[in-house]
Amino acid sequence: MSKGNKKPVTLDSLSDKGFNVEIEKGYTDMKEGNVRPASDVFADLQKNSVNAIRNAQKAFDGVAEKLGNPGEDEINLGLTTLDMVKTPISENPCT
Repeated sequence: MSKGNKKPVTLDSLSDKGFNVEIEKGYTDMKEGNVRPASDVFADLQKNSVNAIRNAQKAFDGVAEKLGNPGEDEINLGLTTLDMVKTPISENPCT
């Protein structure tokens, strides 16, 4: 992802020249030591996923409150999803 929390660059959005520019930027960062351990990157991804699910659960709770209480299956689905994201990637059966 580009610095400044911009949307990630995707291969299908790049021309050949744009692709080469992105690869060169990554290579330069690597040579200059602007790197992070993969475990830190995956921990951040997991943390962001948990936060996104919590935010979705809050939104769901707000809608459910306006419409009436949700069924038990809907509540369990949210908790199961959150538990799955909390599971370390090496133990997650969905990866």
